[in-house]
Amino acid sequence: MTEIIEVFAIHGSASSPAVWDQFCAQAPKGVVVHAIELPGYGGSALELFAPQQDLISQVASKIELSTSRYHLVGIGFGGAVAQALADRYRENVLSLSIYETVLVPRDWRDIASPFW
Repeated sequence: MTEIIEVFAIHGSASSPAVWDQFCAQAPKGVVVHAIELPGYGGSALELFAPQQDLISQVASKIELSTSRYHLVGIGFGGAVAQALADRYRENVLSLSIYETVLVPRDWRDIASPFW
């Protein structure tokens, strides 16, 4: 039995899961890429000014983080979300790959509290 490698790919701001279409299509046999839609993009709802932790919880529920081990990939804001997921669910994350993003503090409220 071949082990399935799961990759969860998170798009950036002003984008959609469609940015991962070619990546998903070119995945080798045994690799399943799931393009996650961030809350507030496409058909999903977003509560305005929701705390960052709520956003992470919404994305985590799409990934079903407690059931398997997987790889995370993120672009831009999706990379920041992937970092927060990797920090919160480090026992599930096999690897983290980010592109065109910034490193974020463990608690975003440290820098966002004046705004939220």
